[in-house]
Amino acid sequence: MISADLQTKNLDISNKISSLLKCVTLCYDLSFFVENAAAQKKAVLESSSSSESEDEARPQFITTFGGDDGKGN
Repeated sequence: MISADLQTKNLDISNKISSLLKCVTLCYDLSFFVENAAAQKKAVLESSSSSESEDEARPQFITTFGGDDGKGN
């Protein structure tokens, strides 16, 4: 009986360690993703030309209704 009880406890501990390792791996993957996203954002911001006028830097919207003459707004 003692042996079966110890096996059950060992299995429980192994399952908890496995779950903990999965959490650690997930946290590492998440931090890696966030760091990459931040680096990409920084690269995009740095690559945008500071010589563009403020109007050119704004988003341009194109409509295809209401008397549109084919030009973007």
